Amino acid sequence: MAGLGLGVGFVVTLLVGWVMIRLGPRLGIIDVPDNGLKPHTGSPVPLGGVAVLAGSLAGLAVAGEFDIAIFAAMVMVWVVGLADDISGVSPVLRLLGSVVAGLLLVFLSDTSFEVTVGVFWVVAVVVVVHAINLFDGLDLLAGTVMTVAVLGITWFAGAQGVSEPLMVLVISGPILGFLVWNRPPARLYLGDNGAYLLGVLAVWAAMSASADRMGGVVGVALVGVPLIDLGVTIFRRGLAGSPIFSGDRDHTYDRLHQQGLSSAGVALLFTVAQAVWVVVVVMVSIVWGDITAAITALALGLLIAGFLGVRQLLSDR
Repeated sequence: MAGLGLGVGFVVTLLVGWVMIRLGPRLGIIDVPDNGLKPHTGSPVPLGGVAVLAGSLAGLAVAGEFDIAIFAAMVMVWVVGLADDISGVSPVLRLLGSVVAGLLLVFLSDTSFEVTVGVFWVVAVVVVVHAINLFDGLDLLAGTVMTVAVLGITWFAGAQGVSEPLMVLVISGPILGFLVWNRPPARLYLGDNGAYLLGVLAVWAAMSASADRMGGVVGVALVGVPLIDLGVTIFRRGLAGSPIFSGDRDHTYDRLHQQGLSSAGVALLFTVAQAVWVVVVVMVSIVWGDITAAITALALGLLIAGFLGVRQLLSDR
């Protein structure tokens, strides 16, 4: 059923994405370039989250993986993200929305979690949601990297002995459907509504893939590159004395693009980096266990984020 769910998710996302591309301009919901935070060409529609939401729900339902917990969490972040795309929402409300989504995912789940584990999953939702939102800055970038992340989590689920690891793969269908419309020059963007949604789906996948507490940590760590990019942003803004929640175009992918690398080239580079990350973390888990894999991912992530953050700050002086 996983293959059918993937296919249905892909088709539904593709069709709804086509509708959004035509509906967005009529509703006045477009991303107009401003040579600042929105340097893209054309005026793509930031309603990719609508398509991904429809495709994900359809795919999960067909695959027999639909449940109230993932539905409630997805809808929660999607509503907050859509409100932010249309009229703007304060950072506090965006943070609160992701916390509520995490609580819904935990408390409505069929699994009973210890308090510390439940807190971990709520924090994971908050962090991953905002990491992917920050990472969604160029055509193809977030979608291609998250497709590899989902493949990695699926591989990890199999290594963990999860009974039906391919069920995790279902959520790659909607991402691939979105990418058809997000290829350069993009006609459809995830928007905050879609980026937040991918964050919740990624955490749900990690939760589904983990056989125990430490496995959950490794599953979340497999999100990889977007989390490292978040770390780079925090290091850079913190050292520079800039507001953590302020927007800018100084991410590593932005700088590469500004130096002449195409959007597709940047996406390819980061997708390869994500694939390398997945192979390293999963292989360490298989050979030396989840605790070693979690420590390795944390150490490598902090080292890379710190190095890039400091390097970027020094290059600006």
